[in-house]
Amino acid sequence: MKRGIKIRCLFMQTLAGELVRPWAEMRLQQRGMKSSVKFIIKSCFNITCDRPPNETIAAGPHTKRRCKICPYKKAKQTRTVCSYCDKPVCPVHSHVTCNECED
Repeated sequence: MKRGIKIRCLFMQTLAGELVRPWAEMRLQQRGMKSSVKFIIKSCFNITCDRPPNETIAAGPHTKRRCKICPYKKAKQTRTVCSYCDKPVCPVHSHVTCNECED
């Protein structure tokens, strides 16, 4: 390849990355996205997570909802929700976040 073509190719790759990066950062802030997609975006753009460590919070003092990860037949009731996607998760399927959102 000629030197000019290499420079042009590098310029186009850099330009594409700069145009897509704001979209990727905005997409990372959306709730409910699968962790595999977040991982790919972070690895492509070398983005570190700006969020502080999240904790699970209570959905309300009297609100019990069914865990979204448990099979329907188990129907475990919980007051704890994932801090990323706000899905109710039982203690079996959560640490600080639900298993689906864990990075």
